[in-house]
Amino acid sequence: MRTIKITEKFELAHQYPMQNKPQDCYVALDLKNETLSADWNCEIGTAVPMDVYHGHTRRYTIPCLLMDTANFVLEDIAPLAERVIAGYKSMWTGNNNVATLNDDAQQAEGEINKICEETYESADETNTVQICDAEDWLYDSKPYTAGKTDDDLVKMASEFEEQAISENIYLNSDVLPILKTWRDEYAEDEDK
Repeated sequence: MRTIKITEKFELAHQYPMQNKPQDCYVALDLKNETLSADWNCEIGTAVPMDVYHGHTRRYTIPCLLMDTANFVLEDIAPLAERVIAGYKSMWTGNNNVATLNDDAQQAEGEINKICEETYESADETNTVQICDAEDWLYDSKPYTAGKTDDDLVKMASEFEEQAISENIYLNSDVLPILKTWRDEYAEDEDK
């Protein structure tokens, strides 16, 4: 079995524009290709790919974890995932090929679910990503944009982005355009 590690700090963080909450995250065990990974759900709502629907890819819900914590969870689950793969068969039902698991694989899957539940219980700001609306997160800084040059705003944006990263905060939009808009609004108000 191959484990695909998370390679970026905020890799599991994603929120689509116009959505009021971030996408859910999960550990995925692809039984056909014998791979274990973690990802965010690219589907909005309850839609799932056919391999998930028919059980060939198993998904176990996790919080939006930081890279190191997600990789630790994958390492913890890997021996159990091997047991699930070993007890997997694809069975034709007359309509579709569906996944079946033997008793040991089902027991191992139960243990994977338990690990993921415990991950939720232990989740806090030190091991999870907080996804924030950039404009809301920056709002208290709005007055400081008045009269700033583009270079000043670039520097401010960089400092805010570094601060967000250090606090495990993923901003769901770019900072610089927000700062420029606020600066321009102040300039328009002064012209009136």
